[in-house]
Amino acid sequence: MTELATPPVEREQDVERISHWIGGRLVEGGSGRSGPVYNPALGLQTGAVDFATLARGFGIASAGPITSPADLPAALNTAIEAVASGEPYLLDVVTEPR
Repeated sequence: MTELATPPVEREQDVERISHWIGGRLVEGGSGRSGPVYNPALGLQTGAVDFATLARGFGIASAGPITSPADLPAALNTAIEAVASGEPYLLDVVTEPR
């Protein structure tokens, strides 16, 4: 059986949110959902990046985080339309583990 190791975060206060240059200006992530950024040389988490803002930084349309099941159909339709037209789309949906 394969086990995944979780890299340690030694100093939580040293983890900073990473902003992005979009349209010639600095844009901070505002969705509240982020992924860890690790320094591979140290094996430590050094930052956190906002998923939806990261996508917009690459010119990819995005929506989310979607937290209510009632909001999912409209967001999913928008994503499907974008992908059907040949464009990438990031849909950030919050789910609960079962």
